[in-house]
Amino acid sequence: MRTPPATTDASARREELRALGRVTGSRLLVLEALEASPANHLTAQQIHEALGALGYRSTLSTVYRTVTWLLDAGLVHEVVDGQGARWGARARAHHHLVCSRCGTTTDAADSDAVDDSVADLSSLAGWGPPTGRLAITALCPPCNSGGTSASSTPAT
Repeated sequence: MRTPPATTDASARREELRALGRVTGSRLLVLEALEASPANHLTAQQIHEALGALGYRSTLSTVYRTVTWLLDAGLVHEVVDGQGARWGARARAHHHLVCSRCGTTTDAADSDAVDDSVADLSSLAGWGPPTGRLAITALCPPCNSGGTSASSTPAT
């Protein structure tokens, strides 16, 4: 899997898709929906709803096939947690913060610092270099300020 540069320009996305294979409306629109999302990590259902808001009629099956193709092409990444899979438009390896109450997922601000810390922990234990990504569970700012409990049932 290659790691392409992140782009938000529609013509650049189209050219990148053309270089990788067939350009389709669903591929372009799924990328657009992911890039436009404030959280930038959406479930298949949320992607489906975003496509509908853009006036594009699709099925959940089409969404799953599309994100699988985009994942294999290195244009999106997948975060799997206790609530299922979410996809984001940024393909560079990075860590995530996942709200334990509402499921909001966002990129960790300084993945390089986390990488250094994890590498140090691994080295101190005599292990080799780590290769995985972390999904750090905590309460997001809205859930944290609302005085809600982390043990609340997550939204789906």
